[in-house]
Amino acid sequence: MNGIKDIKIGTKLVALVVFMGILMFVSVFMTGNTVENINGSYQRIDKYDTQAALDAVQAGKSFSEARGSLTRYLFRVDATERQQIASEMAAQDKKIDEEIAAIQPVIESDAAKAAMEKLQKDLSAYRTARTALMQAQTAPGTPVDNLPQLKPVHDLGADLSSDFEKIAEIGTKGAAQETATLGDKISSDRVVMMTGSIIVIVIAILIGLWLARMISQRLTRLQQRADAIADATFRSLCRCSVMTRLASSRPRSSRCARTSSSP
Repeated sequence: MNGIKDIKIGTKLVALVVFMGILMFVSVFMTGNTVENINGSYQRIDKYDTQAALDAVQAGKSFSEARGSLTRYLFRVDATERQQIASEMAAQDKKIDEEIAAIQPVIESDAAKAAMEKLQKDLSAYRTARTALMQAQTAPGTPVDNLPQLKPVHDLGADLSSDFEKIAEIGTKGAAQETATLGDKISSDRVVMMTGSIIVIVIAILIGLWLARMISQRLTRLQQRADAIADATFRSLCRCSVMTRLASSRPRSSRCARTSSSP
């Protein structure tokens, strides 16, 4: 402790500035790291859960359009129109496959993966049943209500619509849960950052008070030494003055003594 007291004031001030700089750097680093983590979490939610839900909704919409195209195909009589609708259905199938392929990389949960696996199986079975129904129609435009191939197409179509909705629901719920978790983490990090800031401020105040006290003590000691030196100088001057007066009065006394002793 005595070694610290003997350090020059300027050195102490420099050390204080460096120490405060380190504390501020740590505080800023922690804040930046927290912000980066929050941003990364939001990006992950947007990339995976939210995007999976949006892609599933879009794929479900495309599938509904494809089902409508099938209905139009079955009720058309003109061969040219039927061929055009069949081309539309092929393009819609390709679009659905692309949208499903876009969903696969962004699903993470086991429930979403299971739903995706079921969707792909149902989609394959639906297309097989659809082809069978189209081939079972004896003539363009004839009723298909009594055909046994109609029920599998209807049931699998309903299952596929549910599959798309389920994947979208899983993505939406996942995004909501992760957003809530992230909100809790932000609140916790805010408390940590506020606590850290308060600790930095308290440490800075304590160090400032300690340094001010040491400076004050040094100034007090200097003042005491200055007073002591001034007092010693004053006493020395007084002593010298007295001695000078005594020295100047001695010859006169001696002359008086010689004068009085002469006859």
